[in-house]
Amino acid sequence: MREKLTELLGKVEAAKEPDRRLDYEVFAAFAVPGEANPWDPKDGHLYTSSVDAALGLAERVAPRSIQWAEILREATTVLSRRYGWHCNFSRPGQLQELPLAILGSLLTALLVQTEASDGR
Repeated sequence: MREKLTELLGKVEAAKEPDRRLDYEVFAAFAVPGEANPWDPKDGHLYTSSVDAALGLAERVAPRSIQWAEILREATTVLSRRYGWHCNFSRPGQLQELPLAILGSLLTALLVQTEASDGR
C-alpha cells in the first residue's frame, strides 16, 4: 500500500491542473468493491478539480486521528509557501491547485500513518 500511495503522491504533486486520468487513479486507489459509487468518466469523482470532492475523500479515507480540517490547513499552507503568505484563492491558478494540494496533504498523512504502523 505504501508504494501505491507514494506513486500516487508523486503524480498529484506533479499535476498542475485538473486531470481526469488522475481522478480515476485516485478513485481506484480508494474504491471499496461493493461500497463505492461506480466510476463516472463524465461527471463523478472530480478529485483534482473539486474542493468538495477532495475534502469528501479526505473525510472518508483519513484515519480518525486525522481530521479533514487538518488536511485542509496543511493544503493551504503548501499553497501559501508556493504563492506567498498572501495567497489569494480568487486567482484562478491558485484556486485550481487547491484540490490537488488537499489530495497531496491527504496522501502524505496516509503515508506517515502507514510508516508509523510499519514501525519506520
